[in-house]
Amino acid sequence: MYPIRPNRQRAKQIITIFYIVIGASALNIILVSWQYFLYKNFQDNPETIDIGLAQLSDSLDMVSAVLGTALNIVTIVYFIRWFRRAYYNLHSINSSEVSQTEGWAAGAWFVPFMNLVRPYQIMREIWTGTQKALPHRFPDIAPVGLIGFWWALYLIMGVSANISVRLAMNVEDLDGLTAVAISSFVSEIITIPAALLTIQVIKRVSSFEDELWDEAQNPSDSVFAITATEVPPAYPAS
Repeated sequence: MYPIRPNRQRAKQIITIFYIVIGASALNIILVSWQYFLYKNFQDNPETIDIGLAQLSDSLDMVSAVLGTALNIVTIVYFIRWFRRAYYNLHSINSSEVSQTEGWAAGAWFVPFMNLVRPYQIMREIWTGTQKALPHRFPDIAPVGLIGFWWALYLIMGVSANISVRLAMNVEDLDGLTAVAISSFVSEIITIPAALLTIQVIKRVSSFEDELWDEAQNPSDSVFAITATEVPPAYPAS
């Protein structure tokens, strides 16, 4: 058996989902912009308050929240599937480069405070360790700067989303609704580059894993202790 498992299909799936996230954020930007000008108009001209428009805004908020929650859950599940498989592969072929068990590639995202650092550390290990496993294919390790930018933007996005949710939970008047609209706008604006950067990170790591998978099937280095007679039929790319 190959010591690693294919991960390309999982990478393609989560990349597609992040493009959907970008599209959803773009639609939400349009929605919260409309809401902002609607609430500002109500503030400046109380006599123009339209109950129908206010109810429409509430309904759109509810639909957006439900769909957004569903999309977040799908994104988390599919990202962790890809992330954990990548860490499993690193464990299999270059265990000296890992500091955590494979299970922490999933669990670290849900433990308070640990989730501020541990996923970043694991991603760095996947990034560098996968390349180090194939020195003849990666004589120069790609800098990890992209990982740092990705994680910083992810944390900023999380803080922004948290502020938006807290404001929405304490709305009492039009001023509060306007503040929520502004906060939501900022949060969605941050989400787009964060998703784009995540896509780039996944693509780069996936390209490293493609080399790893090719090496597993055509071993030319001792990282894969497989003889020609031991090589089974290729796994489906999933």
